[in-house]
Amino acid sequence: MRLVYKIWLGIGIALLAAIAVMAGFGYPSARQNVEAALLEEVRSLHNALMAMRRTYLNQFLSSGLPLDDRTVGFLPPHAMSRIAHDFQSFDHRGIRFNNVSDRPRNPGNQADAVEMEAIRHFRARPDDKEYLAFYKDAAGARHLHYATPIWIEPYCLHCHGKREDAPPTMREFDDKAWDYKLGELRGIISIKLPTRATESRILGTWWREQSIHMGVIALALLVGGGMMHWLVVRRLVRFRQGAKRLAAGEYGYRVPEQGADETTELAHSLNEMARTIQQGRESMRLAASVFGNARDGILITDPSGAILDANRAFTDITGWQREEVLGKNPSMFRSGRHDDAFYAGMWRAIREDSHWIGEIWNKRKNGEIYPERLSIAAVHDDTGEITHYIGVFSDISVVKRQEQQLEYIAQHDALTGVPNRVLLADRMRQAIAQARRSGEFLAVGYLDLDGFKPINDTYGHKAGDRLLVEMARRMTQTLRGADTVARLGGDEFVFLLQGLRDRDECKATLDRLLAAIARPLLLNEGVVVELSASIGLTLHPDDDGDPDTLLRHADQAMYGAKQAGRNRYHFYDLEGDQKSRLHRENRDRIRQALDNGEFELHYQPEVDMHTGEVVGAEALIRWHHPERGLVMPGEFLPVIENTELDTALGEWVLETALRQMEAWHAAGIHLVVGINISAHHIQRPEFLERMKALLARHPDVPPDRLQIEILETAALEDLSRVSELIRTCKKLGSNFALDDFGTGYSSLTYLKRLPVQVLKIDQSFVHDMLRDPDDLAIVEGVIALAETFGREVIAEGVDSLESGLLLLQLGCTVAQGYGIARPMPGADLPAWVESWRPPGAWSKENFRRWHREDFSLLLAEYNHREWIDNLVSRVEGIPGKNNPLLLDPESCRFGRWYHGSGRVRYGKLPEFAVLDPIHQHVHELGHELLALLRTNRGDEARRRLTELFALRDEMLEKLHALQRRIVPGN
Repeated sequence: MRLVYKIWLGIGIALLAAIAVMAGFGYPSARQNVEAALLEEVRSLHNALMAMRRTYLNQFLSSGLPLDDRTVGFLPPHAMSRIAHDFQSFDHRGIRFNNVSDRPRNPGNQADAVEMEAIRHFRARPDDKEYLAFYKDAAGARHLHYATPIWIEPYCLHCHGKREDAPPTMREFDDKAWDYKLGELRGIISIKLPTRATESRILGTWWREQSIHMGVIALALLVGGGMMHWLVVRRLVRFRQGAKRLAAGEYGYRVPEQGADETTELAHSLNEMARTIQQGRESMRLAASVFGNARDGILITDPSGAILDANRAFTDITGWQREEVLGKNPSMFRSGRHDDAFYAGMWRAIREDSHWIGEIWNKRKNGEIYPERLSIAAVHDDTGEITHYIGVFSDISVVKRQEQQLEYIAQHDALTGVPNRVLLADRMRQAIAQARRSGEFLAVGYLDLDGFKPINDTYGHKAGDRLLVEMARRMTQTLRGADTVARLGGDEFVFLLQGLRDRDECKATLDRLLAAIARPLLLNEGVVVELSASIGLTLHPDDDGDPDTLLRHADQAMYGAKQAGRNRYHFYDLEGDQKSRLHRENRDRIRQALDNGEFELHYQPEVDMHTGEVVGAEALIRWHHPERGLVMPGEFLPVIENTELDTALGEWVLETALRQMEAWHAAGIHLVVGINISAHHIQRPEFLERMKALLARHPDVPPDRLQIEILETAALEDLSRVSELIRTCKKLGSNFALDDFGTGYSSLTYLKRLPVQVLKIDQSFVHDMLRDPDDLAIVEGVIALAETFGREVIAEGVDSLESGLLLLQLGCTVAQGYGIARPMPGADLPAWVESWRPPGAWSKENFRRWHREDFSLLLAEYNHREWIDNLVSRVEGIPGKNNPLLLDPESCRFGRWYHGSGRVRYGKLPEFAVLDPIHQHVHELGHELLALLRTNRGDEARRRLTELFALRDEMLEKLHALQRRIVPGN
């Protein structure tokens, strides 16, 4: 910035600072004037109101008028409310006043939140005569709230003391306004005054004063600046012109030296500098010749590190032109290979020894990183201060490349190019140290190719070498970049998997590795070979050994994989081996149970909640264990997953269900029966043929009554194959349903491609939708998705009246669950169908469509029941049902709804207001019952449960009344 501008800027800043100071002192005074004016105005209005109130009261008392509906308006409380209302028609500034109370006899005189603060203030400080507070309304406008207390005075007791002392007309008109106490705070006179108009008037005057000040200061700025320009700046301009000519090389030019002040001394110094420069030019010409012709790159910087010059060799090495780097810092060449500690040590040596020599990696203009030999020297002046830094460097890329080649040969397998034993040992030490720091798993895998020796012997060593190279390539491509594949020799490889979170993540990688190795390989022309691998693994830190120990354990585990049948992996884990044996024993026990006929099917009905019609049933397997009794499928199906026994049990279920359907058909019961089929079973090559044979053996069962249920996650494992299989089965007449829908990761594209007729919503979402808005959103989304794609939908896990009602509201009519019926033997189903009657609230006649925002009212009833049931479970000591019980009436789910969204939506309805006292009473009784339990008086607590049930029924009755108000006809 030019000096003249700096002078003008300095004067301007000083004057602006003066303006700011004056404004800073003046504004608070203006704000005080605003508040004083507001206070004066509101006090005047208050005095007028008090005079009116006192006049009305005395006039009415002395008039002898009887108190009735026609004359009650003359009483001050009534008169002031009416005057306050009519006042708004004459005043448009927004002034509001009234006499209000926290317990008014007239609801129109109820104090709001702002006025309640004033009432609490006077109760806390009864000696205060007035109350002032500023607040903002909902629109953000600022108001002054002024209030004075209304105390019960002696004359008040004439009408509001003892009833027998009151005037006859007062006793006849009002039967409640008695027994007021002298000195009691009955309410306040409340005045709310908007501040906007007063602030605008007073602050406007303040702004006009500031404008005058600014004008005067601007004039002073112009006069002072002009004088400065004439006395100082004009002469400095001459010096600048002389300096430009010297800079252009006119060293014979001299600035005129006139006068005897500081500017003359400046001119003399400028002339002396010109003579010195002229003498130094010859010396510089010689140095420039050396600088420009050197083969090493040379860089010169100032003490701050800004580049002053660079030679031609610098450009040849780095690719940067001299002009591109001038003024910049050499840090622009950093490669990122060195940390801050490296550079700190380098500069410490320069400061202490005035030089540094070493190797460093820098970056060329094209982004290439290269090594260089660098020498940095500090240049000092006569006083010892550093004036420059000089860096001299040479490119040593060729030398480094040769070193790297030698190192690579020493650390890598010559045939495959993967790390050898030397590099593997180093990688293992680093990986173990990293795993200990991060707390993550490290997997050490020992891999041996199955069947490599016969191929090598048959087709020769060259073919065997090509096979090893290809296997190493596949392994390297399959693993992540941070992992390691090494060859120990022959057909044995070792790999390291780092940063694993759990064993499942390791298994996914192993599956990919086995699949990659098993792909066919064209070995020679016309010769295609297929290999597999046996992999042994050990996991650190579970196996906290040194590298040699980990390799030995992985090798042992590899032999375990060989013994188990090859083309698989095996973990080194003694406890795991024991579990594996137990797993095999359990699988054998299940096979024995199937042979002994210990399995049976139970059936859970599926009903149309609107009509009450039983439309289907789901077949669910049960194991009648001779020692343990009835065993649920979750305990034994995982044991046989993805095994031949899984398929055998699935075919038994199909056969048994079809026989049961034949029996029902003969009895006149025609239901669609859903049968769960595993992913392993349905993808068996012979599945279709077996299905045809099963249906052929049961001709009395219409194929469309058989519904195959497959898990969503299973369908997505091989979408194309499963979709084609479903289409083929549908040609046989069978239907398909997607079970546990919502637990997988289906996209709309997947759902569109899967030709299933029915989506079954997973019971976990249905059960929790009454508590969790996320689960409710999932259920609502699945129903909408089914409607969009033209699919039927069935809700699993309906265990309460409310969950059924909510599903009907969302558009789902077919459901199953414990709230309808538990799974039962097939022989019991006909009797149940005959006796089944749906709840009346589900029927079409009683069903009413609710607004989406009123669903919370439906859930409130469920939450209340659930809280009561939880408390009863605690009192009666029912094991396994001690769920968290929130005793704070505002913290339980019902309380949060009542004081939150419920109050917002229904707060003005009298049917809503009556719920709170009952709810409070319920929680008080809960406290008492739990206190009895804590003091070992459980019998008394259980006797008092009848009180709890009465309160529950009363609450439900009031909730139903509110529901009828919101949704007529309920």
